[in-house]
Amino acid sequence: MKPSIEFYEVVGEFIKHFFGKAPRLHQQRYYKKQFKKPDGTALPQFTYYPIEGGITDKLLIEHFYLTPIDKNFYYTGSIGVSPNYEDGARFVCFDLDSVKEINLYEAKILPLLKQYDIYEMIEHGGDIIDDLFTRQHRWIPLRGSHSAVKLLFEQIIDEAELTTKDFDDEIFGVTKLNEKIRLFLGPHLSRNNTKFPVEIDGEYVSDPVVAIKYYLSLPYLSGEEVTKRIKDSFRKKKEIKIIDLKKFKHKSKEFTFVDRNLPLPFKCPEKIEKIASNCQAINTLLFNIRDKGWIARAGTIYHNTGLHIQRLGAYNDAKVSRRSYKETYEGRQWFRNLLKKYRPRDPETHQWESNQDDIMDNPDRYFMSCQKWNDKFDMCEGCPFRNIIESPSAFIWGKEIIKTKIGDVVRGIETSNSPGGAGDNTT
Repeated sequence: MKPSIEFYEVVGEFIKHFFGKAPRLHQQRYYKKQFKKPDGTALPQFTYYPIEGGITDKLLIEHFYLTPIDKNFYYTGSIGVSPNYEDGARFVCFDLDSVKEINLYEAKILPLLKQYDIYEMIEHGGDIIDDLFTRQHRWIPLRGSHSAVKLLFEQIIDEAELTTKDFDDEIFGVTKLNEKIRLFLGPHLSRNNTKFPVEIDGEYVSDPVVAIKYYLSLPYLSGEEVTKRIKDSFRKKKEIKIIDLKKFKHKSKEFTFVDRNLPLPFKCPEKIEKIASNCQAINTLLFNIRDKGWIARAGTIYHNTGLHIQRLGAYNDAKVSRRSYKETYEGRQWFRNLLKKYRPRDPETHQWESNQDDIMDNPDRYFMSCQKWNDKFDMCEGCPFRNIIESPSAFIWGKEIIKTKIGDVVRGIETSNSPGGAGDNTT
């Protein structure tokens, strides 16, 4: 199937309307065989892989018309997109993974959407039972800040006397901001390249032009309209935080430290620099990458070096993105530059970046504790922070003790600049 002339007439408007400044695009990859790590652990056969640059007509043609595309080791084509656009929200999508969720949505959420003048396009999926699909994506176009859109839909769900858990927290743009979802009408490579239809006026439609035109025709709330629909009573409700002290058992201890200022072998992103200049294990790994080819050689310890340094880059991006509310890829690009400079062989089979998006969504889960760093690399002997901190990430949130010079001591002679000093008093 090839794109029609009509497709080229609507694709430009669709890119402008749907994508805007979408910073995070991916294509599905389905590997023809199950690759394994050097230790024998199986790597995921299906994944999303980041696309360099923004959306183009070519990528959308691949998505709508040419998938699956054979790339020797894997198939690709369908586009995955995350809601975390640089210019604010452009869609919300309820990912309904069961008939129960579909029925709950249509009984309690859909009537409220109509009251709020919110429109949607239904994409079907899953299996067919009794002539009905068992899964759906409910695509909702809108505009507004990410925080305002999230608050509005939390309000709607609250008014329906439900929680996001009733939809397994699978609401893109509300509970999921950085995760990716396959763009509608793109074949699902992990489900035998099935192309699921959208529903228009009660009919199933698989023609991209018809679907795009319908999506473009849907009225959508502006940023101002989204904000106006958020009720003051709900804002106040969200601001009230009640802590049950009987259940709140988390204990935190203040960590203060003097920066070790360990030298680094090359320039690193800010948060990685803070960690690597204090954690001797990570610091040593970086030097081993530069001086001993530790991401170029074959073997478990060299594979683990690439894996966990990549995760360090993703951890940096996740923390910076959450703090700035703007997605960054500095850590990912830093790791790719290391591969380009210090690994002449193709790193593809290692799939070091296969968990990039999961790390962006849950960075602390993937950042190893001090004990695990030592178990894998045995480089923590003599560390002054051993048994004091649980993870090298402590150097990010810990309070650094700044050394302040108060005087000079030369050959045992205290100067007059010293506290209580009175000239040439011998110490």
